[in-house]
Amino acid sequence: MTEEGYINILLHNLKTLEEDANKYDEQSLLRMYEDSIKMLLPSPIKIKDSLFLYRARLAETVTKEQPITSVETFSYMPLRYNKENLPKRGRMNLTGESIFYASSLPQTNFREIKKEIKEGDEVYLSKWELKSDSVMNTYSVIMSNKISESANTETDVCITESHIVNGPIGEYLRYFSNMLLKDEDIEEKKYLLTSFIAYNIFRINGKYMKEGESFPLYYDAIAYPSVQSMNCEYNWAIRPEFVDEHIQMKYVVKGVLKADLQSVDFRCIGFYNDNEIIWYELKVFPDDVEFDSCCFWDDENKKYISSEYNLKDLTNKDVSLLDIRNLFEIRKNRIVEEMTSQRAFAENLSYEDIIDESSLIKYGTYQMYIPVKGWTIEVDNEKKNISKIGASLIYKTGLERLNV
Repeated sequence: MTEEGYINILLHNLKTLEEDANKYDEQSLLRMYEDSIKMLLPSPIKIKDSLFLYRARLAETVTKEQPITSVETFSYMPLRYNKENLPKRGRMNLTGESIFYASSLPQTNFREIKKEIKEGDEVYLSKWELKSDSVMNTYSVIMSNKISESANTETDVCITESHIVNGPIGEYLRYFSNMLLKDEDIEEKKYLLTSFIAYNIFRINGKYMKEGESFPLYYDAIAYPSVQSMNCEYNWAIRPEFVDEHIQMKYVVKGVLKADLQSVDFRCIGFYNDNEIIWYELKVFPDDVEFDSCCFWDDENKKYISSEYNLKDLTNKDVSLLDIRNLFEIRKNRIVEEMTSQRAFAENLSYEDIIDESSLIKYGTYQMYIPVKGWTIEVDNEKKNISKIGASLIYKTGLERLNV
């Protein structure tokens, strides 16, 4: 049989499967296709470099029986629930089949977890890492429009070789890709076809030849484009057994979604340590706030550098830089409260920078203002009324352990 003839048979089998998925339910489909379906799959991509993954969860879905000190709460559905037909069917998992879903980028998660998320929703965002010396055999789904000679090899995950793109293999791969990324409008058919294909990909256990050498053929993970973004943002579906051995949690953040519905305003953070997540609140303590410099503003909101002018108070007494420093010193507690309520220090944090507790100890600047009455400076022999004093403060973020 020719290569084209063989691939046409495989393509016909895919189309038959698609028709059957429209006719039958999940259990019927499993009985009909008890033996693995034959698919044309590339050899696995071996992921062994540093890989970071993100998982998101709405806080409202965390129950009292799911302690936030346990990694299990933020990982895949525990296998003990499978006998209760949990989790429900997803894009890459059948009913009652646990899969670790994650995304390559933090913002992709919030497009996936719920379509009607809104600003202010309380969420958890966890970061995970492929352990060193681990190798993850991955099947990468390529979008059908990226199986093209015109695809950009520098920015896209793609196939551009003309003999593949323009031949039966290209036709097969495009059809296969569209099936895996397909969405069904009918609720009882939702993800039936895609989860069944994924189930069969994960069942593969064979061998393949490369350069005359035999290698084991199996897949630990499926990487696929985010259907919600379709913008080269990838999701991952990973076998629980691989996760247990080769993927570790780095941290989990609790916060609220910002207006962009992609980033999180930090409230507290938990680090995995000795089989437990230890939670901390990000804080600035009064002793970690220092006065740096100050300026004045007159009634017309014109700014003056403090070192260039002689400031006098309501009684016409000279006000020194030390006096101004002391004015802010006695307000430190109020300043810290204001910084905390405005979440000023959270702006200095980013998901990528967080490695451990020490990476959250950062320095920043904060502008604080105090209104004054009757204070003046002399400018070109003319008195100017000063309405407020502003100070630039240097602060250091700190962590306070929480009892949860």
